[in-house]
Amino acid sequence: MTNATHETLRAGRVSIGADTCVPDSKLDIAHWSEPESEAVVVMSKRRSALFGEFDRIDQSALKSYARSLLHYGFGAEAKVILEMSEGKPDALMTALSFLVDGRPDPGRFFAGQESCAGAAALWAVLSTPNLSSSAHLETDLILQSFEALPKHLKEHLGPLLAERLTGAGFTDAAREVYVRMERAFGSESDRVALGRANMDLKDGNLADAETRLKPLSENGTSQTPESIKARISLAEAQNERLPERIVELADAYANEYRNTDQGAVLWQAHIRSLLQNGAFDQAFMAMDDAKGIPDDIQAETRELAF
Repeated sequence: MTNATHETLRAGRVSIGADTCVPDSKLDIAHWSEPESEAVVVMSKRRSALFGEFDRIDQSALKSYARSLLHYGFGAEAKVILEMSEGKPDALMTALSFLVDGRPDPGRFFAGQESCAGAAALWAVLSTPNLSSSAHLETDLILQSFEALPKHLKEHLGPLLAERLTGAGFTDAAREVYVRMERAFGSESDRVALGRANMDLKDGNLADAETRLKPLSENGTSQTPESIKARISLAEAQNERLPERIVELADAYANEYRNTDQGAVLWQAHIRSLLQNGAFDQAFMAMDDAKGIPDDIQAETRELAF
């Protein structure tokens, strides 16, 4: 407890064995905009207040404008505005500028705060791609913090939060995230359906996974590439052949996304689909075309093929 600040103690939250927790008062992103106002009106008003006398930037107005951008999920834009600050940009808001976009925070501002009993834990989980299964999480409090987010941020960040929790083994909490999203939006979005299918795969509920993955992998939505990967994993778990249509789609998406962040895993998914169907000659030919694929993924794929 020696590194706990007076402010943290006063707020009644001390994280044992972790960094001092950011107090909820500094993470009240739901109230960083004027209530019941249109985004364009709020941001226009706050942007126009940036420049004061002699065209000097009003630092208070800059912070207010950056907060409104973060509230509405414009992380990259908020980062640019924060870089206009006098001195070093606010570290907390800079971290949020990455996280509201669903990107990892390179500064790892929330590192070690997963076990905090407040909103800091939510942002710490969102900032940790490979959350440890040994992490001590107050999942009920994390869900409360998620519930307090603006609706548009819940829609964008909910599936990512559920994926982080699922990867660390907190499947009950991950399912509750999806339940709360469905309650908030009245239906199951494609991304939520994909998340639930991946959870079913992990839990061995293959029939339920298949019910969701079949339309997702064939309907040509933004979730189709990830759904095809999951469909291949399903076929491997069932020890069944894939429809040729899925193999063709895996090839098409592997080529389309070749030079993107998803390119390497889609390249590997295509080869896995060929192997699953016994098309070994085609699989080895595809492995020869590995330009731009990281060495570790190439080695992993060759080992799988052999």
